[in-house]
Amino acid sequence: MKFLHFLRKLRPRYDTLVTVAVYRDRILRNLEVLRNGAGSNHIAPVLKSNAYGHGLVEVAEILDGAGVPFFALDSYHEALTLRGAGIKTHIVVIGFTPFENIRRNRRKDVAFTITDLEQLKHLSKKLKSPQTFHLKIDTGLNRQGIMPGEIDEAITIIKSSPNIVLEGLSSHFADGEDEDYTEKQIAIWNPLVEKLTLMFPLKFIHFAATTGLAHLSKIKSNVARVGKGLYGLGNIHGTVPALEMRAKITGVKKIKAGDSVGYGMTFTAEKDMTIGTLPVGYYEGVDRRLSNIGVVKYKDKFCRILGRVSMNITTIDMTNCSDAKAGDEVVVVSANTAEQNSVENLAKLCNTIALDFVVHIPQHLRRVVM
Repeated sequence: MKFLHFLRKLRPRYDTLVTVAVYRDRILRNLEVLRNGAGSNHIAPVLKSNAYGHGLVEVAEILDGAGVPFFALDSYHEALTLRGAGIKTHIVVIGFTPFENIRRNRRKDVAFTITDLEQLKHLSKKLKSPQTFHLKIDTGLNRQGIMPGEIDEAITIIKSSPNIVLEGLSSHFADGEDEDYTEKQIAIWNPLVEKLTLMFPLKFIHFAATTGLAHLSKIKSNVARVGKGLYGLGNIHGTVPALEMRAKITGVKKIKAGDSVGYGMTFTAEKDMTIGTLPVGYYEGVDRRLSNIGVVKYKDKFCRILGRVSMNITTIDMTNCSDAKAGDEVVVVSANTAEQNSVENLAKLCNTIALDFVVHIPQHLRRVVM
C-alpha cells in the first residue's frame, strides 16, 4: 500500500496558489521534548481532525516507525484513510464509533473506544466477532465515558462478552491547569485503574494530554496522548510550531484616497495606496474576524488586512512594498511565534485558541512536508 501511495505522489500536480508547509524536523523535535517530560509514559500522537490541520497522512508518515504506541484518531474513517496510505502504527479511535462500523471492521490493529454504558450493553449483545476496545471512564469532564458508579456493571458485562477484547483504559482532564479539580479527577481514576488492571490484561492506560503532562507522576498510566504540544501549539515549553501557510499574490493595484475596499466598505483609504489580493479567505481558514486587524508577511514587511475577509479573497496593504507583484509569495500564517502573524497571535486577534484556528485550515489545501 505504501508503494501505491508513493506512486500517487508522482502524479503531475497543478500549480497551487496556496501551500501549507509542515515541518518534519519540528514535529520530531516536539515529540522528543514531550517524551523527555513524560517520564516512563510513552507518547501517543493525536492525529484527529486532519492532524490538527497539519495533514493526517502527512503527519502520520512522519511519525510512522517513530516508536509511538498508537495514533489517536477521532473516527473510523480516519483509521481507514491511514491504512489506505500504508501507515502501520496501531490506531485507537478515541471518538464514538457507530456500531455498524465496528461490526464491519476486519482490522486487528484498530481499537475502538467504549464511551458509555449503553454502548457497552449494545456491543455485548450484538457483536458476532471479537473487536478490540479501550474503556473510557468519566472522571469529571462530564462528556463521554463510563461513570465511576457504573464500573462494576461494566466489568461484569465485559467479562461475560468474549467479543469485547479490552486493550486499554482512558480518561481526560477537564482543565490540566486547575490543580484542585485535577487532583479530584486523579483521586477517582487511580483506584479504578488498580481495580481494572487486576481483572484485565490492559496494554494501554492513558489519561493525560499535553496540559496534563505535569501531573504524570501522580497518575497511574503508561501512555500520554499528545495533540497540541506535538504541533508546537499552546506555548508548551521547548516546542515549536510546525505549520506555515503561504499564498501567492494574485493582483496588485493602486487606489485613491476615499476609495473603499471589500464587502460592506468597512475600510476607506485616507490616502493613495497600493493594495494586493490574496487567493485565501474564510473558506481557506483565514478567519473573518481578522478583517481590518490581521496581518500577513511579505518578505520582511508586515501588511495589514484591509476590509472584510471574503470567502476566497483577502486584500492587504502593500503601500510600503514597492517591488510587490503578482506571483510573489506571502506568509499568511507564520511558524515563528515572535511574528505578528503566528498562529497564537492570529488566534488572539480572533478571541479564540490556536487549535481552533489551525483545524479550520481546510483539508483540500496542499500540504508540503519540508
